[in-house]
Amino acid sequence: MPKTLALLTKTVLDDQPDDLIDITETRLLEVGNQLVSGKINLSEWQVQTASILKRAHVANLINARGSRVDVTQIDLGRVGAIIAGQYKYLNRFAISVEDDLDNSKVLGNAFLNRLSLYAYALRGSFSEIEKSIRAEQGYTEEAWVTSASESCSGCIEQERLGWQPIDVLPAIGSQLCQVNCRCEKIYR
Repeated sequence: MPKTLALLTKTVLDDQPDDLIDITETRLLEVGNQLVSGKINLSEWQVQTASILKRAHVANLINARGSRVDVTQIDLGRVGAIIAGQYKYLNRFAISVEDDLDNSKVLGNAFLNRLSLYAYALRGSFSEIEKSIRAEQGYTEEAWVTSASESCSGCIEQERLGWQPIDVLPAIGSQLCQVNCRCEKIYR
């Protein structure tokens, strides 16, 4: 049975959001291709994209917490702030797309690649949510762990710092690789 965003909000994924990123990217590209092909208009695209992003970030929270019943109002507030930030980016993106459409520019790979970035941003939001949860649980230190083969120089430097008090290390996705970052943080 294929996974959907609705299913993801009811189940917990592995402790990293790779499946959620893949599913979200697929959904965003489906809706993006509907706009490109003229099956939906810009307003419909923006509403559907916003809905996908909201569900994905809430699923990210549930994943970080471990279950839906463990989610707190504070968690929802944190995720609400993340979603609000994504909506600001989406609004600017929609204005750019509207300008392109008004000037008869064809929406192509650049448009679809930019859509994919919204899915990749889930890794950074997962990391920030997880950091807050770990601090609540009494963890006091974090360390950066690079991915085995795909680390930029900034990520390698963060890993070299070793264990640091929580909030000293920057956010995952803040280095040269940005939303393509595959690193994670560990806690003690």
